[in-house]
Amino acid sequence: MYLRMFKEKICIGLSLLNAAVKIENYLESLGYSSNMKKKKQVKKVRSRLFEVCKKTVISPSLICSNCLKIIKRIDPQLIQEYIGAAKAATSRNPDRARHTFISLRTLWEQILTRLAPPDSSLKWLQKTNRVSAEYIYIKAEKRCPTKFGRLLFIFREVIADEDKLYSPLVKGLKAYLEKLNEVHKHLLKSSKLKRFFKLGNTHLNTLEPVVIK
Repeated sequence: MYLRMFKEKICIGLSLLNAAVKIENYLESLGYSSNMKKKKQVKKVRSRLFEVCKKTVISPSLICSNCLKIIKRIDPQLIQEYIGAAKAATSRNPDRARHTFISLRTLWEQILTRLAPPDSSLKWLQKTNRVSAEYIYIKAEKRCPTKFGRLLFIFREVIADEDKLYSPLVKGLKAYLEKLNEVHKHLLKSSKLKRFFKLGNTHLNTLEPVVIK
């Protein structure tokens, strides 16, 4: 039932449900029976993904208690940005979209900084032979990890080591973060703004196995 609710409510960007389905299909096509350790690891992550869908979508409140727990573990000071964004999204302020996006941008920028420092991300990408333009770009003659590369770094120990397996999840989060940098006029309606905030809750919850071990 909650999967149907997820499809109806989360319609911005790449949904986590689609990512989970792609993961499921990919696992079936590979057949992990010969590698029990990897199979158990992937099964655990898949289970968490669907629990995240259920927990996030059913909640009527924008403020997710599990998100608060995750943010607190990353940095307690970031809770203020999260709650501020939620309050702005539910306010009657005609400028609510801008205030919401500013808080969300700050929140996610700080999360990336703490979980995927550029230098550490770059070293890992090079070590794992992820050196194409999809992962690393050149700025002022200096190699820098792309946002996609940094997100892969965050999930490096959680999901099995195949890009095809976890890239749908990571690309969904990447698409969400890119939306934060776009013009927010298309989210002026309160219902759309709240739905977008809930999608952010979904992505925040995917950080649980990374942050809370």
